[in-house]
Amino acid sequence: MKNFLKYTAVGFVVIMLVAILGPMIGGFLLGSAIAIFGVWGYQRSQSFVMKLLNITIVAAGVMFAIGSVPFLLLLAAPVVGYYTYKVCKDGNFKLKEQDPFDNFEVEWNKLTK
Repeated sequence: MKNFLKYTAVGFVVIMLVAILGPMIGGFLLGSAIAIFGVWGYQRSQSFVMKLLNITIVAAGVMFAIGSVPFLLLLAAPVVGYYTYKVCKDGNFKLKEQDPFDNFEVEWNKLTK
């Protein structure tokens, strides 16, 4: 029964992730494909009008792909989280303990001179 509940929960999470992330992934991939098609057409075109049309296609594809920037942030978030976890786990992330009155003595000496 426990395995059934685990697999059901995992299946539910996968369905939710696909429903949420699918449009972002699809939008990014489609926009990138449109931009690549525009660059490919620009390189093959001979006339000024076709070059202008392909530049417009590239601009549209880039704008379409930029609309999916949250997808790129979503890809970067686990990497940043893992790096932060690794740094904090190793003990390299330490706050310096400072006495708040150390600087007071220096500043007081400057004022009294």
